Amino acid sequence: MTLLILTLYISALTLGAGRTTVLQGAVHLVIFAAFMRVSAVP
Repeated sequence: MTLLILTLYISALTLGAGRTTVLQGAVHLVIFAAFMRVSAVP
């Protein structure tokens, strides 16, 4: 649940700014990696 809320918040910040930077993309990748790790290890 925490990852979902974090993802929605970061996505809203990214889309609200209009342009996406490399740092914002890296944050999305880190969140995705955390999701994959949590999904793989129950």
